[in-house]
Amino acid sequence: MEGTLLHYKGQQLTAFPRELLQHKHITNLNLDDNQLAVIPEWIVEMTQLKVLYLNNNRLTDISLLTQLPSLEILQLDNNQITHLPDSIAQMKHLKRLYANGNQISHLPDALCALPQLNTLLLAKNNITTLSPQLSNLTQLDTLNLFQNQITDIPESIGQFPLLKYLQLSQNNILHLPDSIGQNKQLSNLQIFSNQLQEIPSGLKEATALQYLRIGDNHIKRIENIPDTIRQLSIYANPVDYIDPCILELFTQDTQEKRYNYLYVDRLQYEAFNQELQTISPQQLKKADLSSGQIYWEDYKDMPIALIQKWGLQRSKDTDTFH
Repeated sequence: MEGTLLHYKGQQLTAFPRELLQHKHITNLNLDDNQLAVIPEWIVEMTQLKVLYLNNNRLTDISLLTQLPSLEILQLDNNQITHLPDSIAQMKHLKRLYANGNQISHLPDALCALPQLNTLLLAKNNITTLSPQLSNLTQLDTLNLFQNQITDIPESIGQFPLLKYLQLSQNNILHLPDSIGQNKQLSNLQIFSNQLQEIPSGLKEATALQYLRIGDNHIKRIENIPDTIRQLSIYANPVDYIDPCILELFTQDTQEKRYNYLYVDRLQYEAFNQELQTISPQQLKKADLSSGQIYWEDYKDMPIALIQKWGLQRSKDTDTFH
C-alpha cells in the first residue's frame, strides 16, 4: 500500500482517518465525497504526498495543506473555501490546482509565485479582479475562470508563454485587452456571456487560435479573427458586420476542414443570408434562440451553460430554419 493510492472516497467521513499516520510514505490520497470540514495538524507529517483529492467536502481553510512539500496535484472542487492563503507560495512543486465551485473572492499575489503550476481551475467562485502578477505563472497552459464576477482583464493577460486554453465565460468582462494576441500558444479562447462590445484588434495576432466562442455579448462587428480559426461561435450578438475574409475561412468543404464551423443564430442568419450562402451546410451551425430550438447535430457544439440559460430543445426537424 505504501507509495500508491489510499482510497476513502464516499465513506461519509467527518474527520480525517488517523490511520493515515501509519502510511506516512503514501503519495496519492483520495478523500473525495465526504463531510470533512477541518484539516488536522498532523497532515503535515505526510511529507511524501504528491496527489490529494478533497473534492466535495466542507472545507473552509486549506492553510495546513500548503505545508505539504511534495504536493503536485491538489483537487478542492465544491467545498466552502473563501480564500487561498498567502502560504500557498510555499508549494513550489504544485503543478495542478483545482478549486472550482467554492467561495473564493480574491486571488493572492502569492499564488503567482508557483514556478511549476500549469493548470489553474477556479470556475464558479466569486472572483472580481485578477492580479497583473498572474502572468508570473510562466508554466501555465490552462486557466479556467468560468462563472465568476470579473469585470476587468489586466494587460498582462498576454504574457503567458505557454497558455493554450483560456476560459473567461459568464463573467462581466467589458473589454479584452489587445495584448491577448501576444499569447502565441493560445488555441482555445472561451469568452461567451460577458459584456464585450468589440473584438480587440490584437486578437488577430493570436496565430495559434483555433477555437473561439464569443457568443452572448454585445459585439456588432465580427472582425480581427486570425485565419487559423476552425470553430467560431458568434450567436446572440447584435452583429451588423462580418469581415468577408472570416467567411472565406468556412467556404471550403474539404476533408481537412470537416470539423470547422461558424455558429450563428436566426437573426444573424437572416441579416447575412446572402453572404452565408457560400458556406456549406456542414460548416454552418444555427440556433433559433427566439423559439428555443436547436438542430440536433448542432446541439453538442453549444455550451451546456447556454443550453440551460436559454432552455434550448433539440429539434427533430432536419434543420432549425432555412
